[in-house]
Amino acid sequence: MEIQRKGLNRAFIVLAVLTVVLNLSSWIVTVWLIPEFRLANLLSFVCTVLPVLVLIYRKRKPVSLILSVAYFAVYAFMFWMTRIANGSYTSNSLSTIFLCCDGIVISCAIGILPMLNALIKSKNKKAIAIICFILGIAETVWVAYSLTDAFASFYWRRSLVTQLVWTYYYVYNTTYYASYCVMMFAIGIGILRDAPARIKKPAGTEKPMKTKSKQTALLFSIFTGVLGVDRFYLGYTALGIFKLLTVGGAGIWALIDFIRIGVDSLHPADGSPWVEETRDENIRSIAANMQAIAEKLEKLQAQNVPAEAEKPEADGENQETHKVSLKK
Repeated sequence: MEIQRKGLNRAFIVLAVLTVVLNLSSWIVTVWLIPEFRLANLLSFVCTVLPVLVLIYRKRKPVSLILSVAYFAVYAFMFWMTRIANGSYTSNSLSTIFLCCDGIVISCAIGILPMLNALIKSKNKKAIAIICFILGIAETVWVAYSLTDAFASFYWRRSLVTQLVWTYYYVYNTTYYASYCVMMFAIGIGILRDAPARIKKPAGTEKPMKTKSKQTALLFSIFTGVLGVDRFYLGYTALGIFKLLTVGGAGIWALIDFIRIGVDSLHPADGSPWVEETRDENIRSIAANMQAIAEKLEKLQAQNVPAEAEKPEADGENQETHKVSLKK
């Protein structure tokens, strides 16, 4: 379990850094296209950093609450400045409001879920992490669809004819909205770190360790390695999620894991042996026990059979002698 905790910590750090890098990249693209300072970009960057800090200081509830309140204050001001003050939300723009609802939902979730992680009990944190992963997958699908030409023409009410508009829409949106997707997965993994571990039962009541099949792991690695199914099967949950997000490291990670499983370099996370090894070891143990029993039986037969054969004769002679002495 300690190994899995370390894996979750590393995955959280990687995803958190990636979120910040994507948000900064969108800022750089904006400055490159529109060379002027925009307060909205600075506020967006602050809204990216604050949830990460809430997860870092999760064990200090007052600090987490202050950071969460600061996040909602900054987000409310940014929402007012970019959507309400400039007249984006008017009575004639209901379609725009509907299309931006996903951003409102995700932004609220980014602020609420890390705060709940600092307040609720540990037994409920796994459910919150699952909610984060579901929202992250839904947002990823939505962002991928929003980058299509048909959606862009509908959203912008015009075709992307100029190079400037094309660059702004695709490059900026790819980095900016992708940071929200990665942020949801980072929050999910950050919350999953605090989920309670399985309570170990006393030695007398422990269930036998579940063994994994090497052949099954190889099949998972061949056909679903790019989706991280082999890592999930072996018990590496955090690495499985990261492998899924990176599509198996563009196939390279999936190939390496397949080779490692084949040469016995990658084993189940709980340290249990392969079921094939357990079966072969049991067969060898049974054969050795049967051989030892056969050798003991041979020794016993060699020692006891002659003595048992002579005993009746000796008893008969003693009885004859006793009868002769009585007659005399």
